[in-house]
Amino acid sequence: MSEYICLNSDEMEQKIGLILELWHNFLQRTVSAYVSEYNEMGQCCENLENCDAKEIYYVNVVTLREIFERTHQREDYFERYHNKLQMSNFKEIGLIAFWISKLKPFHLKEEYFDDFFDSKINEEFALYFIFNAIARYAEEQGYGYSLKHINSELYNELLYTMQYRDLSKEAFGCIVELISIATRKM
Repeated sequence: MSEYICLNSDEMEQKIGLILELWHNFLQRTVSAYVSEYNEMGQCCENLENCDAKEIYYVNVVTLREIFERTHQREDYFERYHNKLQMSNFKEIGLIAFWISKLKPFHLKEEYFDDFFDSKINEEFALYFIFNAIARYAEEQGYGYSLKHINSELYNELLYTMQYRDLSKEAFGCIVELISIATRKM
């Protein structure tokens, strides 16, 4: 049997660049919602309203590398021990989301956010990643995509499950596939 070959550095950098771009988009939307919510409660968020979004967080890039390497290792495992079976897109999306949720590479600076908000930011981003990846996959496959079946109750249940329940890597892949089915427009 051949030896395991690590993910090459160009691929790694490309994957990290894409996830950081998605993170930045997510954070811009999230900060706007956070500021609006605080303003509705009559509280002020001046430090967030007037700052550059890149100043309010830090990313553990070593952890991001670990996430993509572990995903690559799982792909290798499927090929080696399951008769050259290719890991499905849903399993790959689920695996990346699983590791984001478990390894927590994204952190918000405490001078801008409370602990509760920071404690769920990786899970929130993992869901955002899942929804975006499924939308891209739907577009590539030529079918429509709509989040109308993912109401706030289901979203909050998914978020809670990711934060507090013990889900396997395999379960994440199944969840991603179910979300893909639920959001597909015919």
